Amino acid sequence: MPKAFVAAKAFGMRKRAPSAIGRRLGRVRGLAGLSARELDRLAGIAEGHTSLLESIVGDVKATTLAKIARVLGVSIDWFVNGTGAMPTRESLVSAIETARRAYAKSAKPAA
Repeated sequence: MPKAFVAAKAFGMRKRAPSAIGRRLGRVRGLAGLSARELDRLAGIAEGHTSLLESIVGDVKATTLAKIARVLGVSIDWFVNGTGAMPTRESLVSAIETARRAYAKSAKPAA
């Protein structure tokens, strides 16, 4: 199993069905209209990682989930526990646009 599926005890992921995280991720990514490939790029994770997280039952590293949560503007607690309201399309789109601007700024060569 890839290193990406290491237990993240700090967030209690081993005690919950890991597939719930993947289902929540797929739901919000779909709601936002964001491809898995673009989420991988914006989050700075390996290509194909989002697809794996959405389809394979396994543990996810807390750092990986934190990167994804940052891009989507979603709390880690929501991904792990499902507590609180599901993010709205508007909040997701806003967070993704912020991440796109930050990515574009970091990708520009220094003058």
